[in-house]
Amino acid sequence: MQTFSKRVTVEPGFEPAFFFTKIYTIQGVRFHVSVIDMEDQAWSFNMVLKNLEWKIINAPKVPCWIMDVENQLQEIIFSNMSD
Repeated sequence: MQTFSKRVTVEPGFEPAFFFTKIYTIQGVRFHVSVIDMEDQAWSFNMVLKNLEWKIINAPKVPCWIMDVENQLQEIIFSNMSD
């Protein structure tokens, strides 16, 4: 299991740390991602590789600011990939 974290600038004054855990499943590799917002609310979701892009899946209730940084999260995953 591979884990790593990275701070992402969402907006000025808000730079939360995202925590990534690489998980191997029958369907393939995915990343479980968790983060805490400015109000100490914890959010978690999964990202899977679709069409050569890491995408957030099964996360209907995550706030828009998480969806807005999806591309940055993808870049973090690619830069930390190792077998």
